[in-house]
Amino acid sequence: MHQLILGVIIGIVFIVMLVPVNKIDINKYDEYFSKSNLNYIRGIACIIVVLSHISIQLGGEGVLIASSNLGPMAVGVFFLCSGYGLMSSKMMKDNYMDRFLLKRLPKVLIPFWIVNIIFLIEQSLLFGKIFSIDEIIQYTLGIKLICGYAWYIQCLVILYLVFYITNKFIQDNRLFSIILFFEVAGLKILFFIAGNKLFGEILPFGIGILLACIPKDKIKDLAAKYYKLFFCVLFFLYMITYLYMSIIKWHISSFFMNSFLIDDIMLTLCQNSFVLLVIWIMMKYQVRSRASKFIGGISYEVYLLHQIAIDCVITWLGIEEKTLCLFISLVGAIFLGGIFYMFKKKVIQLVVERKTRRFS
Repeated sequence: MHQLILGVIIGIVFIVMLVPVNKIDINKYDEYFSKSNLNYIRGIACIIVVLSHISIQLGGEGVLIASSNLGPMAVGVFFLCSGYGLMSSKMMKDNYMDRFLLKRLPKVLIPFWIVNIIFLIEQSLLFGKIFSIDEIIQYTLGIKLICGYAWYIQCLVILYLVFYITNKFIQDNRLFSIILFFEVAGLKILFFIAGNKLFGEILPFGIGILLACIPKDKIKDLAAKYYKLFFCVLFFLYMITYLYMSIIKWHISSFFMNSFLIDDIMLTLCQNSFVLLVIWIMMKYQVRSRASKFIGGISYEVYLLHQIAIDCVITWLGIEEKTLCLFISLVGAIFLGGIFYMFKKKVIQLVVERKTRRFS
């Protein structure tokens, strides 16, 4: 009964995030990957990441096995949206790369640094941890991670730097996209050699870069002719690899279970077949959920703060009932993300107004 209720709640969350869905005509619609559409997808990915992390910390058993293993797929969607957005803006805006790092990095790093300070306070209050001055500096700046999930931000900064440096040497957009894709693939291999499993989840960023450069007519023609075939192939590949990562690998020989190489290959196939499947579905269906749109707009803030919501529910409130814990943690993460987004927006508004007064 307990597992049934958990499953129902997770199912309701997905329905709220996905419905309504509009079916579109592939031959008539040209805005498959518009900023608006990607925002809906980003919102869904954000909720999947939060559900995944909650499920893992609740033991990842029973119904929670399914949601606990969806994190890498959702993070892949984040990387896809980031890569596609950067490349699209570079192609459409003549001066987009001017002061690129100065424009992009503060948007990522300043909220990250603020949240790291909040984490330091939380760790001191909830868990009684004491930090040295050196640790406070390193944790605040993200040199060391006080929250393990912030590896995504570290990756994003690295990818921004690679994007900027590559642009210095290659101006042709098509060649740029190809070179950058192979650079991202090379980084993934380097991270694998270094034994960093999480940093190896960056390949969808390269896919997003390539996708932005492919003429929409070519994608549309391909989808019109082979939609069902590609859908079936991608869905089959995703399900097989997902089942391996979630269930099969725990019931086969210890050699396979402990093989870092096999795990990485299967995770790469699973994550990227999922990302390609999302792209393919977007060719024919549009999510128009108000919840997805709202959360898509605050997804970065929710991602940054969701672990604090989980810690408060499990440690501070001491809630042990899994169904209640999952629901309150999820709502709490969205609430904290929304509050932080409004705070950030207000601060930016005040800074802009001050600059305007100075130069008026």
